[in-house]
Amino acid sequence: MQRRFPLRDNIVLFFALFTIFSGCAVNRKVPPPSAEELKGINTSSNEMNRADDIAPSEDNSGLDNAQPLPPERDTNITEEALSAKELSIEDGVPIEDKKPLNLDDIYFEFDRSDLSISARKRLEEIAGWMESEQSVKLRIEGHADERGTSEYNLALGDRRANAVKKYLTALGIDGGRLKAISYGEEMPADLVQTESGWAKNRRVHFEQK
Repeated sequence: MQRRFPLRDNIVLFFALFTIFSGCAVNRKVPPPSAEELKGINTSSNEMNRADDIAPSEDNSGLDNAQPLPPERDTNITEEALSAKELSIEDGVPIEDKKPLNLDDIYFEFDRSDLSISARKRLEEIAGWMESEQSVKLRIEGHADERGTSEYNLALGDRRANAVKKYLTALGIDGGRLKAISYGEEMPADLVQTESGWAKNRRVHFEQK
């Protein structure tokens, strides 16, 4: 004869079985990861860190063909200073380094007042210099050696000085910038009474006014 369990007994049995299986699931322990698994985890973590440290690179493909930047202008130099620097150079030579024209004496033959070829070339150089230096004025001094009378030598020195002045005015120099004067034999350049000494005294001397 088959035994039948009442409904109450079936419910008790169901809860008993549920409790047993639930306890087994809770008390089940998860085994720790092996050494190989730990190594793989660390390797993946390092690769991710290195990837994070690398910044995205910019496109530098055009840098090789880029034109160099012009040098920066010195801000300490003002516009006025630059202009003064440019004006201080003429013909490639700084103005302060330019030398004034050497006004050498012009010499004459004995008892003559006409200009030699070398004297004319020298006067052309002086005229060119005076054209570029409009503020310059010259005193033209005529001299003679001691031979002859004082009156004659004074007149000879005057003819020599005026011959130079006339030639300079013919070259375009304003006569108002030139003054001719004669000293005759009174101011010799050489006191030696020889032909070489006398030749040095037959001259026109220039003084810048």
